[in-house]
Amino acid sequence: MKKFILFFSAILMATTLVQAQDSLQQYTGKYIFPEGSEVPEVLVSLDSGLLNASSVAGNSPLVKKEGDTFDITAFAGTAVFKRDSLGKVNGVEITVQDVFMVGKKEMSSSSAMKMKGAYKNENSVAVTVMNGKLP
Repeated sequence: MKKFILFFSAILMATTLVQAQDSLQQYTGKYIFPEGSEVPEVLVSLDSGLLNASSVAGNSPLVKKEGDTFDITAFAGTAVFKRDSLGKVNGVEITVQDVFMVGKKEMSSSSAMKMKGAYKNENSVAVTVMNGKLP
């Protein structure tokens, strides 16, 4: 019985870790900021179950506060991820001291490929993918 409880506990812990990593995966990607911003882009990655942000200004862990809000620990700042109407993460607002930046998530090639095709409304509109990106 004791072995069963230990085995069940191990499976529960592993499942919880995988779910946590999956939920953080949605934030990963490259975020592009407008010309003239403090940094041109920020790369958000998942490494050993931890979310990290990298830019020309440096690197920092992102620690979840609540919802889509994270602390940028190395810079005493905040990152608030934004979502589209379908609930997918599509941008981020970063505040560090008196700097406020709004960036858009770059669409991955695989996401762009999923959108390839023709979509019709009152005007026929074709969506194509060029070099792994939408034009």
